[in-house]
Amino acid sequence: MIFLISKTVSVVTPESAENGDTDHDLSGFEYESVEFSFSELVRELKREGMTEASFGGSGCDLAYYQREATRGGVPWVSSYPEEDYRNGHSSTYSMHLDNDRDPRARRYWIKALQFAGVISNK
Repeated sequence: MIFLISKTVSVVTPESAENGDTDHDLSGFEYESVEFSFSELVRELKREGMTEASFGGSGCDLAYYQREATRGGVPWVSSYPEEDYRNGHSSTYSMHLDNDRDPRARRYWIKALQFAGVISNK
């Protein structure tokens, strides 16, 4: 199973926070549609500290995530914001499943999130 994964960063600066937005010059793709095997994806999810699922947030359970995923939303996960106290920037990283229209990829994406500890097996 090959997964196509994109990683984005969303940076909020003190100036952009005043406008309720991200800094568009500092935010964007880290990489786009990179191929990962199942084990590589699990390793990357852990290494990047992904904690928040697109359906259910932090610590959501398997049944809830599966129910929400079948409703057709685009699956992604995010890290907790990283604060840079030197300049006041806050960066949040997200990983997106690009081949989410493939039912098999969606099914194994959920398995990868379980193995990486992003969603619980309840």
